[in-house]
Amino acid sequence: MSDAFDPYYIWLGIPPEDQPPHHYRLLGVTLFESNREVIEAAANRQMAYMQEISGGEEHIDEAQKILGELSRARVCLLNTEKKKAYDAKLQASFDLLDGASESAVKPPNDWSAESAAPDTPTAPAKPSSAPKKAVDDGPLMPLQLGKTAGQGAPVTDAPQLGQTAKHSQKSSKTKKKKQSSSLIIGLSVSVLIVLLITGVMLFTSSQNVKQEAALQEKIAKKEADRKAKQEADPKAKQEADRKAKQKAKAERIAKAERIAKAERIAKAERIAKAERIAEAERQKKAQAARNAQAEAEQAKNAAAEREAKEKADRDAEQAMAERKLKRREQKSGDQIVWILEDEQTIEYVALQDQQDSEQIEKLESLHDTLLARYAELADDEEIKNCLEQLGGTLATGKNLPFWPETFRDELTQLGFREQPGQGGDDQTVWILEDEQTLLVTLEALNLQKDKIYDLRRNNAGKKNTQADAVEKNLVKELDTEWKKAQDAYKTLNEKYKNLDTTALKEKTAQLGSTLGPTLDEKKWRRKQKNFNNVAKRESRSRSAKLPKYREWQGPFEFDGNPATREAKQILINFQPPVITAEAVVLVRQGIKAGSFFGQALDNGGTEQGWELGYGRNNFEFRIGTVAPGMGGRYYPVPASKTTLQPRKVCHVVGTYNGIQTKLYINGVREATKPKKGAIKYPKGPGSPLVVGAHQDNNEYLELNGTVYLVRVYAGALSDAQVRDRYNEVKGKIDELNN
Repeated sequence: MSDAFDPYYIWLGIPPEDQPPHHYRLLGVTLFESNREVIEAAANRQMAYMQEISGGEEHIDEAQKILGELSRARVCLLNTEKKKAYDAKLQASFDLLDGASESAVKPPNDWSAESAAPDTPTAPAKPSSAPKKAVDDGPLMPLQLGKTAGQGAPVTDAPQLGQTAKHSQKSSKTKKKKQSSSLIIGLSVSVLIVLLITGVMLFTSSQNVKQEAALQEKIAKKEADRKAKQEADPKAKQEADRKAKQKAKAERIAKAERIAKAERIAKAERIAKAERIAEAERQKKAQAARNAQAEAEQAKNAAAEREAKEKADRDAEQAMAERKLKRREQKSGDQIVWILEDEQTIEYVALQDQQDSEQIEKLESLHDTLLARYAELADDEEIKNCLEQLGGTLATGKNLPFWPETFRDELTQLGFREQPGQGGDDQTVWILEDEQTLLVTLEALNLQKDKIYDLRRNNAGKKNTQADAVEKNLVKELDTEWKKAQDAYKTLNEKYKNLDTTALKEKTAQLGSTLGPTLDEKKWRRKQKNFNNVAKRESRSRSAKLPKYREWQGPFEFDGNPATREAKQILINFQPPVITAEAVVLVRQGIKAGSFFGQALDNGGTEQGWELGYGRNNFEFRIGTVAPGMGGRYYPVPASKTTLQPRKVCHVVGTYNGIQTKLYINGVREATKPKKGAIKYPKGPGSPLVVGAHQDNNEYLELNGTVYLVRVYAGALSDAQVRDRYNEVKGKIDELNN
């Protein structure tokens, strides 16, 4: 056996008898394949495989050579014209091979006739119309290197362990004798067949040589007869020379006429083109002149319009001034309001700190006169035209901030009390005294609710009969007081409905305040949700013992570089059907399908196990279950509303209880998705738990950040238990963030 390295055979499976391969054999597609997508996919596949091989140190030159041939084959077969020419050439070569094969194998029809007249030439065999297939029907697939079983590498049959031979020694000897006899018979038959074929080929080859020599002799004889005939008849030769000269002269004349005609046509085209260019220039200049004239006319008209508008504005402002109207721009926008001069006087006097009864009486009289004057101006057609010309609206005099103390007294008599507004600004709010009392009651209820929660936190997971009794009494008192608060809220709403809120809002606006109520329906429903049945359910969930868990504490630092492979692999036999995954992490940069930790396998359509991780912009919790319709896929994946914030430490928790997956960020549930069935873990009892990367058989995506703590529970935590866990680690998180 030769030790020479055959890259076509070793890498592409093309045996020596099929070399050099044609383009279709090289790409591993069907002969004369016409689908461009199939050709392009095959070329990409073969070139990717050869590029992987060329990255090594051995046989680089052979790999580069085959890469060049693959590239030329791809260019040729993806170009329609080149492919058509190549196919025709390849078809012709196949026809030639078929003709040679038939003449080499098929013996003459009449052996006696051939021996009687060996010098008589025979017609060559007609080539077959169908091309001979030079390659296998199926496309050639490259050998995939570096793959493990289950990823495309061939798996060979191996004997099963534990099986033993139970044949007797006598049966073994008989079988060996039969195999030896069969082998000898087969070799003998093969040798006879080879000798027979060799003899036939040698005989046929000699016959073909004789036929070719006879054919060449016949052609040479015809040519000699033709030349002899011309030399024997000089007149015929002269006539032939004369006709040849006439033909050459006619061709020269025709050529000269074609050249002259082409020159005339070219000259006419140049003249026509020059005329078209000149005409286009004339039209362009004429259009430019028309445009300049139109622009001058537009500028003239615009100047006339501006002058007319300015004159109209001056006339309108003069008419407004004659009626003692002044322009005022509102603070809330660009709207203009026209007010009387007397309104400014009222504003100035009314905003003084002290007003006696005589001043207030004068202001009231002046205000009445002002209202009458505004009503008169509102019906004035000239004023309407001026407002249309100048823009803006006419004031009404009804929103003047004067004598505020009288408004305060009126609001106080109606049972309103002034208190600071929400948000810490200077604006106050006027609410009914009953609402003020209800707000104080709600503050007390909030304190009692917080007291109950603190009591539960301190006794979580403990048996304390005395503490349970205290909690029960506090809950009972809270329910009683909450029912009273609900009745008070209903009464308060009825009082507000019976008031003329429109007039009161105008008066509070004059005072620079707003009118209640501050307890709107939305706020009340939120409080109702917090207080109703506060804690019987919460008590059980908070005091419940945490499920069994495994914990690993860091910090574990990762730089996101796949080359360093810094992820931690922990072999554990911990695969509960429902689960809670908890992590305290910092992410510097988001990526697709990133992971803090998990036991996962994600290869194409196979998605198994679980991962607590992140995406490009938010946090995610991925679960693969065995349920029909949901098994083998992570979808649907709960994703957080909170986006990734570089260099900020977060508490991330994902839970799965057999029917839902939930995701919590800093103790708050942000996403819930339906899911059912037990978790489908990757095969093997010792599947590793990977911290700091998404890693499986064909992927490695490392975290760029820090993992401070990871926990995995054999059960799903409740909302309250997740909040408690966050409160336990919140101090450490705040310290890290600061």
